[in-house]
Amino acid sequence: MAATPASSPAPSPTSTAQEPPSTAPPPLSVNMYLETNLVPARAVTPPVSALDLPELAAHAPTTPTLLSNAMTMTNQANIVVPNLINRLPDELLALIFEFTVFSSDYRSAKPAKAILGLSAVSALWRSLTLAHSRLWATPTKLPPSLTELFLARSRAAPLHFAINWNRLAIPESTELYVLLHSQRNRWMSVSVGIDATTPREIFQLLQTGPAPNLRSLTLHRAYTDGVIPGAAARDFFENDAPLLREIRLCGVAMPLCGKIFEPIKKLALDRIQFYGTDPVRTFLRLIARLPCLQSLSLSSVDFISSPDDFEFGRPSAEWTSTKFSASFACLTITGVNPTTIKAILALAAVNSHTVIDISVKYLDLSEKMLGDLLPDSRIELVGMSNLGRTTHLLVYGGVESNTRDSRDNMFKVKGWSKDGLPTLVITVAPESSWKPFATPEVHGIIASLVPTARLAMHLSTITMDRFTFSSSTNDYLAGSISRLGSLQEIILHRCRDKEGREDWLREFAKACPTFRHLWICCFEDDVPPETTGRLRKGLGPEEVRTTRCARRR
Repeated sequence: MAATPASSPAPSPTSTAQEPPSTAPPPLSVNMYLETNLVPARAVTPPVSALDLPELAAHAPTTPTLLSNAMTMTNQANIVVPNLINRLPDELLALIFEFTVFSSDYRSAKPAKAILGLSAVSALWRSLTLAHSRLWATPTKLPPSLTELFLARSRAAPLHFAINWNRLAIPESTELYVLLHSQRNRWMSVSVGIDATTPREIFQLLQTGPAPNLRSLTLHRAYTDGVIPGAAARDFFENDAPLLREIRLCGVAMPLCGKIFEPIKKLALDRIQFYGTDPVRTFLRLIARLPCLQSLSLSSVDFISSPDDFEFGRPSAEWTSTKFSASFACLTITGVNPTTIKAILALAAVNSHTVIDISVKYLDLSEKMLGDLLPDSRIELVGMSNLGRTTHLLVYGGVESNTRDSRDNMFKVKGWSKDGLPTLVITVAPESSWKPFATPEVHGIIASLVPTARLAMHLSTITMDRFTFSSSTNDYLAGSISRLGSLQEIILHRCRDKEGREDWLREFAKACPTFRHLWICCFEDDVPPETTGRLRKGLGPEEVRTTRCARRR
């Protein structure tokens, strides 16, 4: 009898999709991840779990029957029926996903809600979003039900979240605080909005328990003036946040003392008022008690002399023997009175390697004030840009600077070092778009800088933005420019009134034998071709460039 042929092994049942791994691959290895973990890539998505119900409820609040139907395997399979997007190759879908998630547009949007949309595009994208736990680590402005979903899917990834008190938007706020408090060991950055109606739950969220991994804390005024009680601030995180490196206070006053301030390296204060008999000195002595501080930013901060005690520090008696010795790597001052700036620079330990960014109103500047703000021993590179009503003085320890006209088209001026000497870049603009300066105002800025020998020696570029020329100012400018022995380049950006411009530029060229470059950026009807030709012949610069820009309506 013939032997019975050996039966072939029974085919194995179709394997179902496996649960994504707990850790996501780096972005650049997403294709390798597809080859090893998502083959076939269009496998049926795992059945809906209890954690998915809040997500579905948020997308379909008016169709509750969808929740019950989605629990069945039949209807779940219908959800992932192949569509047009599934016809794209897996590699292409993965690249699109990578570019979408790591694009600037996605980061500037609301990632907490955008990730829900990404997970619904296709089965492949759903698997990728579930695998990347960091994509779910921003539970901001979500109801407690979705917050719980995000916390579960983010696994052990560091959390970045913001709380803006609004009970109308999130009625179950107390439950939300409980959820976030349970994950405080994962906190990486926290932003909290404070106002007069802020509930006690928010303070309890920040007070109860340590935050061992917290790096950044932001407290900002939400709707009305916010003041954090002193006792509450000193008890933040039970004074146990060893990795805290950055604190930003915006319109919120709190004591700048306590153990949580000791390890910070960057402190930013915005729209805050300090009171005291000598508020600047007391404030800086308080800052000096922060041993690790490297960067201090003051924006619209007012120091008001008052007989009252200093509100945001300890009693003044503790500072009688304290010497101010803080050394900053970066000091930014914006919207502060020049007299206060002078006091800060006089007391602060600033050296030639410190990056200083100062912004003051140009009407407050004078020759003496500039000399006080910018002593020769401290200047290595200065960029001065008068944008609108503000004059920015940028003092760097390096040899390159960028300034930008933020109101109109981007306009950059770069400083460089030639033969080891730093370069000074000056940009002058009027108070408004077309309102010309009065003579003492417009030329006082340049005149106040020129007498400084160190600045005059290193001045190689002058940029004039929206500058109005007239014959009455030629002699004034020529007298100032005659002291500039290293000028090499002039940039005219949207300047007006051709009456005296050519005469003034000729005086420029005569006074500065090193003058070589002239760049003109103007409106179409401001500099006709014949004028450009005369400039080339009369001035003798090696290069004359003309760039035309559209007139604003």
